[in-house]
Amino acid sequence: MKQTKLVEITDIEKQKAILEEAGQIIRDGGLVVFPTETVYGIGANGLDADACRSIYVAKGRPSDNPLILTVPDEEGARQAAAVIPPTAQKLMDRFWPGPLTIVLPRKPIVPDAATGGLDTVALRCPDHDICRAFLRCAGVPVAGPSANLSTRPSPTTAEEVMHDMDGRVDMSSTAVPATSASNRRLSNVTATTASPSCVPAASLSRCFRKSYLTSSSIRRWSRARASPRRRA
Repeated sequence: MKQTKLVEITDIEKQKAILEEAGQIIRDGGLVVFPTETVYGIGANGLDADACRSIYVAKGRPSDNPLILTVPDEEGARQAAAVIPPTAQKLMDRFWPGPLTIVLPRKPIVPDAATGGLDTVALRCPDHDICRAFLRCAGVPVAGPSANLSTRPSPTTAEEVMHDMDGRVDMSSTAVPATSASNRRLSNVTATTASPSCVPAASLSRCFRKSYLTSSSIRRWSRARASPRRRA
């Protein structure tokens, strides 16, 4: 069992040393709980297969369930994505930072442990200043599913995080509570399709010359992943 260090971050500049420590834990292969604008995430180095596998162990999560990699900006996304097509670029420009996950072809450096063996990688840039500061300190894409045991509700408070993750992670960094219990939504642009999102379909469609929010694309994603509020 790990000795979980609990820290509260309220000021990025004054507490830069704590953020640097959290980033070092990630680079060393450890686990850090971090805040986002939706729910708290459990983070590991998304380019380190062993670190990614440790997320599955901590959560009791099936290892064929892909992880979403969180990044601080577009530059961070380019560390993991083999290509960013024009459609994805439009989505990033319009909706990042925010709770929109974009699925792109992965680079070979992204391990199977992060993608569930798929040839794509899911990327998100959270709309949370402290979260992005932490991600910059980490310096790598951070695999970040919700910080709860599998099948339990996604946590929006520090108390909920520690109930599930105390002793399972190296550090739990808390901040202003997450503003929404709604999880991230997906937009798959690897084949010029997009799936339903917390971003209105009409807003997504305006990023395209025509709408690719088709019933067939919706069914494909429904089979690949559970509903947005699924507990994983």
